[in-house]
Amino acid sequence: MESRDGIVITDPNQPDNPLVFVNAAFEKMTGYNANECIGKNCRFLQKHDNQSDANNTIKEALQKGESCLVTLRNYRKNGDMFWNELSISPVRDNNHNVTHFIGIQKDVTDREIYHEYLLKKSNMLAVKNEDLQELCMTDSLTGLNNRRYLNEQYLVKCKRSKQKQELLTLFLVDIDHFKFYNDTYGHLSGDDCLKKVAKAIAGSFRQPTDIVCRYGGEEFIVLVSGLTPEYAAGFAERIKDNVCQINIPHESSLIADHVTVSVGYITFQPDQKANLKSIIEKADVALYRAKNFGRNQIQSANHMRIT
Repeated sequence: MESRDGIVITDPNQPDNPLVFVNAAFEKMTGYNANECIGKNCRFLQKHDNQSDANNTIKEALQKGESCLVTLRNYRKNGDMFWNELSISPVRDNNHNVTHFIGIQKDVTDREIYHEYLLKKSNMLAVKNEDLQELCMTDSLTGLNNRRYLNEQYLVKCKRSKQKQELLTLFLVDIDHFKFYNDTYGHLSGDDCLKKVAKAIAGSFRQPTDIVCRYGGEEFIVLVSGLTPEYAAGFAERIKDNVCQINIPHESSLIADHVTVSVGYITFQPDQKANLKSIIEKADVALYRAKNFGRNQIQSANHMRIT
């Protein structure tokens, strides 16, 4: 059965990883026949419209012999631009050496145009509702507390914890490869994913004094009192595991077939040095380290000095 998707095969063992096969759907999609494509690197479809983020993702995947999923602006032979969703996968021999890469290409122009329309519409609504949102303490999408609530309650939390001589722990949680999720499933599904992840994170904590908020985008913050550093690590694992257990499919993730999160956290004394900005910055460093080490894991900033 003939594929509706464009299929290409490249040879990474030749200079510049040239095309060695294109199917009929690729020819129809691009307007180029096979003879015009074989021997060239597939980037010729971009002409001079280089997109550094997507190109860097492809380059890194090729260097590491890994799969990746990107969306590129490409151009047909007649000059018309189209959005190309490109999925790249390595082919290996019996010795696990990469012999070829297979690229599956989909014309997703209609989807991207609709996304742009939704984004513009959303931005217009956001401008109109900005003042109202500032007055609200609840994130309208997830039902969690919002950033303003965190800012206002932080000092209250610090005061109470200091009186009780308790430590505070701040967890910074980020959904892994959420942009890929939106690109694959659409922003409406992305919103549904955010709501489910928010519920899983909130379900990791039971005390009414725990503060669970959507910090922005796909990031969440949890502020909890009374945890030792050892217990804090366990709660971070609980967050990660609870999100995994809801098993939201994520076929474009580079690390799992379902939605995962990375967590950075810090346990600290609620004194005058522990301003919220500084605490979040330390947790963000730990979160960055969790992402850099492969995502779907936790990292602690407890070794960092708070100033």
